[in-house]
Amino acid sequence: MKKRSAATKVASWTGAMAIALVSLAVSVTASRHHQTHAHTIPGIDLASFHRTAQPPQFFTMSGDAVDDLYPGSSTQVPVTVTNPLHEDIRVTSLTATVTGSDQTGCDATNLQLTSFSGLPFHLGAGDSTEIDLTASMPGTAPNECQGATFDLSYGGSATIDYLPVRSAPSGPIGLRSSNQGTLVLRRGYAISVGYHVFVGKSLRPSTLEVSGAQVTIPVKCPNGSNRKIVIPIRTKDYTLPGGSSYYVPRGSSAAAATFQAERSAPNLCNGRAMKATRGATFSAGMASTDFPVQVQFHYRVPAAKGFANVNCSSIRQNRNPGTRACTASWSRTGVVS
Repeated sequence: MKKRSAATKVASWTGAMAIALVSLAVSVTASRHHQTHAHTIPGIDLASFHRTAQPPQFFTMSGDAVDDLYPGSSTQVPVTVTNPLHEDIRVTSLTATVTGSDQTGCDATNLQLTSFSGLPFHLGAGDSTEIDLTASMPGTAPNECQGATFDLSYGGSATIDYLPVRSAPSGPIGLRSSNQGTLVLRRGYAISVGYHVFVGKSLRPSTLEVSGAQVTIPVKCPNGSNRKIVIPIRTKDYTLPGGSSYYVPRGSSAAAATFQAERSAPNLCNGRAMKATRGATFSAGMASTDFPVQVQFHYRVPAAKGFANVNCSSIRQNRNPGTRACTASWSRTGVVS
């Protein structure tokens, strides 16, 4: 049997980020909602697929050429449909066309194909399914068609299928960042904190809520007592377009937009300096329509680094694209899946 294949094209957007453990603590509550928006996925033949530039994602159809028939006979042709995407799809139509035979005097009209049955059907991300196509040779076919091999081409269409939904596990993931090194803090020093998030591998727009976020900085007083400074961050909703490949809020690691909160260092050591040697911890509650969610955070105390006492979250004090005083490297990446 001669193997024949066809591919069905998907308009796709991808986002890929490296995954690493980070210094943050994230507690997650997940919710996904059924959506009805349908993006049509047209079908193209694999023979032409390799001759033109195509996006990297598609679903495939493959099946054998038809042979060993004679006038008046029929056979079942198994056709495999595979979805290599990270999204579920709903296959709405499939087509098979006879493109010709290997025998002179026996053209494509001498093989008849039935329509695919069982449409539409759901096909999960990374899954395959096999369906049968009936091919028959009419009794009026010329003798030249006996034993001829007929080539087939395949096509079809589908939409992204937003069901079934799944929920992500909830619970804290303990992580930490110490990118700022040892800091000596004095009362009134501006402490600016922020985070950004990224939802990868989704073809549809994603909605994400970050609530109860805060950054905690442990400090030690000269008398040896341990205290902590907590900087709360307001609840914020984000909408990321399908296939986005960037973090939000957007901006450099110094930009005011990436610092969502600021607090003046309190007087925890009776007017004496506080020393922060254990870095900082970020925690938040998250609800997202898509997973995995990737998170990074940062914090900055300019006065503790020899700069003016600047509030990095203020666009007045920290002009775009961000000043050197507010440059604060991101933590490694935390992943909520």
